[in-house]
Parts: sequence; C-alpha cells; structure tokens
Amino acid sequence: MDEMNQVAIPLSVAREACEQLARRGWESARLALEELGRRSAGSVSASRVGAATMAGVYTLRSELMSGSPGRTVELERFADELARYGEDAVRFFSLDRGDWTVLCVVSDDLARGVAATAVRGGERPGRSAAGGAEGELPAAAAGGFCEELLADGWSSAELGVQGLAERPSGSVPLWLGSAAALAGNYRARAEEYARMSSPRPAYDLERFVDALTEHGEEAVRFFSVDRGDWTFLCVVAGDLARALAATAISRAPGA
Repeated sequence: MDEMNQVAIPLSVAREACEQLARRGWESARLALEELGRRSAGSVSASRVGAATMAGVYTLRSELMSGSPGRTVELERFADELARYGEDAVRFFSLDRGDWTVLCVVSDDLARGVAATAVRGGERPGRSAAGGAEGELPAAAAGGFCEELLADGWSSAELGVQGLAERPSGSVPLWLGSAAALAGNYRARAEEYARMSSPRPAYDLERFVDALTEHGEEAVRFFSVDRGDWTFLCVVAGDLARALAATAISRAPGA
C-alpha cells in the first residue's frame, strides 16, 4: 500500500485508542491492551479505508459467522458502529493475542478509538476470504475497470481514474464481499442522505445500489480510492471478469 493508505502508529497512540474503547465497554479492546502491554517499544501498521466500506464488509462477516457463537467478540456491534461513523476514512490495525486476532479501528487523525472486534481461531479478521482485504489489485487493472465503467456512462469512474493517477503505489487493496450486503449498506446511506437538509454530494449512488441489487448474493470484489474530499468505490465481478458498478461520495457535507 502507499503512504496515504498505510501508516505506522506509535504504540502509545494505539494504547490510548484502545483505552478509550475499553472505557466505553469494548471487551475486545481489553484483549488488544493485553497484547500491547507486552510490547515495550515500536509501532503497529495501520491501513486506511472508508468507514462505510468497512461497515459493509463486516456486516456481511457478522451474518456469515452468526452461527458460530464463541468465535467472535462484538462483531455485530463493530459493524454497526462503523455504519454510524459515516463516510469518513478510518485507520485499522490487527493484533494477535493467543488464539484471538483483534481488529482495532481509529479515526483518520489517530485521535479517537472508533470500534474493535476479535475473532478466535485461524481467521484474521482483517484479511479473510469471508470479508476482509484479500490482496492487491494492480493499478493498471483497476484503471481498466474504471475506463470500462466510464464507457458505460458511470460519471463517478472519472474520480477513480484521477485518484489512481495520483497514487504513488502500483496497486490498490482488494476486498471480498457480497453484492447484496454492499447494496443494503449503500441503500441505507442513500436514504440517510435524502433526509438531510444538506445531503452529502454523491455520484451514481442510486444506480450503484440498483446495479448491485440485481446481483443478489453473488460474491464480488471491490476497491476504493480517495481523490480530494471524495471516496470512490468500484465493484467488480468475483472472477474479476468485468466491472459491475461504482459510486463516489464526498466526505464533506453538502452546501
């Protein structure tokens, strides 16, 4: 990942974020603090992603793991909190604690703990086939998907092309989810914006929801790119054969 999407967080900052969460009753944050307490120096590596995107991923993960009690801590609360956080970017890092892997999310400016969850067993909540970042997509391939959508009249894809051109990295993080979960998450966003007196500017949002709804429970892959105050999200087929939909939402409230 490039510098914009990954940063080293000092242990003192990570501890403070987890302490904030623990004071707000997050049991998984206490697991994180136990692991951080074993480390005397250094940092943790945190990646950057849109809170709404992460909410969609972990809403799906919560549904997938609902039949595995005892394997997760606060997973549903984690997804709900990210959904309430809105369109702002967040940072997340993971820690191994014995049989548990803890995922902690902090605000983009590193000043506030946002949410935490933990999964027991071999799955890493931040990198799993059930709903986490599963790897990197070459920027050239990502650009090709954007061009495909542009040709089909998706105006949001222009922001994707511009954002990709500004990235020093040759790849973007690629995530796995379901079309239905993403459609549901962004449909709720669209309804929320419609109720606002000053809605957040967005491109192709309703078309994005409609397109993904047509694909039902199909597995899809997606990536996001920041460009100025905008976050662009592109969804492609699970086999990477074609682009399916895109939207771009401003992180700044409307005028």
